[in-house]
Amino acid sequence: MRAEFQTKLADFLDQDARLDLKDQLSFMREFWGSLEHELPELNEEQQARLQVKAEAHPTHRIMPAPLNALPGRNAMVETAKAVFPKIIFGRNGSGMFDEHGSGLDFESTSFYGELLAHLGATIQFGDPFKLRKKYYGMRYKTPSGTAVVGRADYKNDLDAAGKTVKGEHDIPWTWSVMDVAVRSPRTNAPYEALHGRVSPTATPEAHIGMCLLHLANGTPNTDFEPDFVNEAVFELDKRGSVKALYGAGSVLWNSGTHDLAMKEWAERHDSLGVRAEESGL
Repeated sequence: MRAEFQTKLADFLDQDARLDLKDQLSFMREFWGSLEHELPELNEEQQARLQVKAEAHPTHRIMPAPLNALPGRNAMVETAKAVFPKIIFGRNGSGMFDEHGSGLDFESTSFYGELLAHLGATIQFGDPFKLRKKYYGMRYKTPSGTAVVGRADYKNDLDAAGKTVKGEHDIPWTWSVMDVAVRSPRTNAPYEALHGRVSPTATPEAHIGMCLLHLANGTPNTDFEPDFVNEAVFELDKRGSVKALYGAGSVLWNSGTHDLAMKEWAERHDSLGVRAEESGL
């Protein structure tokens, strides 16, 4: 990767650096381009809104991200491993990806992992001869404040609220203004309360992108500190209506296993946190 890009990357992640909207968008265009994504264009009204939010939060950064299913999230990580030489374990010290290991861990054997692989699905659990069946699905908070909804309704709600911009292949992009510091604050609050604090646009993709930036910069968070995202497993009734939160999703860099992890939490823990983030649109 070019030395000029590395300088821009270090500035982007430096909270003390003051970057204007043009510089941030230019850098994000270059970053996402390296991951084989074309950053969508904003109209004048959208740029004006983003400018206001960026000026209100000078230590935060604009972090656009495409709304991807699991294959797209995997592709983000695998492409980053190919184009950012610093992030391969062994080339630049510990705390990076193992060159031959998996890049993105998602608890494939859990309810959460199964639903990540099929974001719009409902899964059933229980022996019908011994236990009543239980139903689970992935649900999302919306800008309109509606009760949590499925993936398709979530995308529609974001679009109706003007919180996304369509990019290539009609993929919607969110435009977060996010704290991109190495660490965000930790708390021992209940996981239900932390999920309640998550912004509708705090997507897994935006958090994965932020982690990849730090990995490319050689500054990953080596502590086990998950940040909650707007993706959670809910128990449903037979009609698909929400009954209760089952587990809240999070993203972190796991330095012990040398991979990015999407992990579900259904317990209280000192290591949990909610990274400051809000839509810039």
